[in-house]
Amino acid sequence: MSRPLIYYAIALLIGLISSVLFLNDYFILGAVMTASFLWIFFITIKSKLFYIMVFVYIIGFVNMNLYYKIPKDIKGEVRIIEKRNLYSIGEYKNKKYCITGNLEKIKEGQLINSDFVIDKNPVYSRGFVGEIKVTNIINTKDDVITKVYEYREGLFKSFQKELGTKYAAIVSGICFGDDKYISDEDKEEFNTLGIIHVISVSGFHIMLIYKLFQGMFSSKFSLLLTLLFVCFTGGKAPTLRAFIMIMVISLSKRVYKKYDALSSLSFAIIIILSFKPFYITDLGFNLSWISTLGIVLFNNKLSRYLYKLPTLINKSVSLTLSAQSLSFPYVALTLKVFSPGFLLGNFFIIPLYSFIIYISFAALIFIKVNYIFSLINRLLLLIFKLVDIWTYILISIAPEKLYANAGITLMYTIMFITILLYKKGFNKAKYLPLFILISAVLWDYHFIPVISVCDYGSNRFIKVSYKDKNYLFTAGSGDKFRERIGNYVMDPMVINIREDEYTIYLHKKQIITINSLNNSKSSKEVELSIKSNYLGKYSEVYDIINMRKEGISFDYSIKEIQTYIPLSKHIFISGSERGTLSDRY
Repeated sequence: MSRPLIYYAIALLIGLISSVLFLNDYFILGAVMTASFLWIFFITIKSKLFYIMVFVYIIGFVNMNLYYKIPKDIKGEVRIIEKRNLYSIGEYKNKKYCITGNLEKIKEGQLINSDFVIDKNPVYSRGFVGEIKVTNIINTKDDVITKVYEYREGLFKSFQKELGTKYAAIVSGICFGDDKYISDEDKEEFNTLGIIHVISVSGFHIMLIYKLFQGMFSSKFSLLLTLLFVCFTGGKAPTLRAFIMIMVISLSKRVYKKYDALSSLSFAIIIILSFKPFYITDLGFNLSWISTLGIVLFNNKLSRYLYKLPTLINKSVSLTLSAQSLSFPYVALTLKVFSPGFLLGNFFIIPLYSFIIYISFAALIFIKVNYIFSLINRLLLLIFKLVDIWTYILISIAPEKLYANAGITLMYTIMFITILLYKKGFNKAKYLPLFILISAVLWDYHFIPVISVCDYGSNRFIKVSYKDKNYLFTAGSGDKFRERIGNYVMDPMVINIREDEYTIYLHKKQIITINSLNNSKSSKEVELSIKSNYLGKYSEVYDIINMRKEGISFDYSIKEIQTYIPLSKHIFISGSERGTLSDRY
């Protein structure tokens, strides 16, 4: 069978995804995915290829489980690869860990030797095997990687003197792979215009850099320089994917073979996930290969449909739409938002950032020649001002970000499949979207009131949902919480619980009262009172809810730990909280 790498990549992806589902205790879903994979390919492909795919599937499944197998103790050095406010990210034997403890004097990139206490607290969405607590640092060590981190920081400071913090942060992100200096406000602007990928080194940047080197040097030397650039920027998944595909293109020309983009993409996926299986849950990696797949499959077709447009506009629109065609469902399911202004951002802003990348590299060459370096930065500053003007204009006319729930994603996917089937001659497939239309529209509509206590990251909140309204009660910072939770709950009304009593009359027969407990040991405890006479069934609930969530959590999916529905007559509470807080009432 032609292009077997595509089948091997599919088998590896399914093996890794199934393993993650089993690790997260989604046994039924994992079993269904495994059984579906075996059944579909058993009846559609030849037996020899099927057995190879099963073997690759098993390798992926086992590899993921081995990655999350936590060692009994840590003997050796741990590298600090990123520092955050409450924690750091470390690497030990090619595995990522959450690092806690006093690391104020430790620099990014350093190796530390300490008395480590390891805790099995995996975070599958972030690729963290567990948590390492640093109790007593014995010594630190610098190496080549540490020097790279220091050099990148020095570059940022050099640009900061010439451009200011805002623009230097963007240059650091798009050229050096270090986006930690970019403010949340700037990220929000990029997100609104659907060009968030431009402020961090991605496949787009690698292609530009390779073309720059190719114009000055031979293909072999250009590949070597591009590889060094990938390593310098941290070797992130999207850059590795792009480099592998560029390398395959270059090699195919040398051996007079026809380049196959799908096989090249599949080869890149197999290589990356074989060495870094946790990338299967990495947002950047998945968006990278899914967008590339959309471009490979639909770019030329869209370009032919849009033949009446001028060539420049045709290329930009067809490339952007083809990338969004497959990435939209993934973005909707993970980020829960969609930026309708992505066409404006990609057409007007992206070309300017292409110039910024090239000019920034010119500045790097002359960084030791102060006069020329300053002169180039003046040109950079001028382009950044132009970008700011365009950004201001585009944001003012661009539609606001849309909330995307699972129903919308399902509807889009069904319509996408319907179009493909209809073009293949299945005319009756056009009625398929009608079966899902109503459920997609009413996905977040609650016909009866639902009260639930939920965990979201390190926050705990009470959610009251009725009809199209969502009331969220939190004991934390209201503004920051509202900004984050807005991606997961449609039009949330966030209320910060202080000392007041809040009463919600959902209707005449449903009264909810939430009151902060001032006399409790913890100011994070609230009392929840629910009186209901709904559909002729009376129920009354009184409970104490602990709004304090201990420790650091990286899981930013909403998990309902307690749920109350009027028809069930009582509130379901899991864990020991009800036993310790509610029994006395």
